Amino acid sequence: MKHDNVAKGLQELVNSTKLPSYLFPVKNGDRINIGSYSVAQTKDGYSVKSYKTNCIIAETYTKEAAIAIAKTKAKNKGVSIQQILSIDSHLAKHMIDCMFYKNSLKRTTDDFRYEILCTRYDISKEIVDEDKEKLKQFIF
Repeated sequence: MKHDNVAKGLQELVNSTKLPSYLFPVKNGDRINIGSYSVAQTKDGYSVKSYKTNCIIAETYTKEAAIAIAKTKAKNKGVSIQQILSIDSHLAKHMIDCMFYKNSLKRTTDDFRYEILCTRYDISKEIVDEDKEKLKQFIF
């Protein structure tokens, strides 16, 4: 009962102020709504849909990239979607490489090969972390 009052009070506070809608992403079922854009998981990754045009404006591999695109478009920033998609593509490549290296590390019996795989995994993991930080800059 108390939670309903708190939720209603918060909703009234948000509605009474002139805050941009993109500041409050709303999870609605399997979608995340940011302003007039929606992020949903698909079979191959994530899609960003515009409610104004009722069409999908981008498809990404990672949730971070989809949210970055929706937030950027909702803020009307002059950032190219292609720039975010490029980071997402680079991130996806190295995430898949990390999965391959992890699997190969479990299966190898050769010490020399193990060291090489460890090094390659570390490099790809570092790139994944750097790309996620780049995407977070678009979100925050």
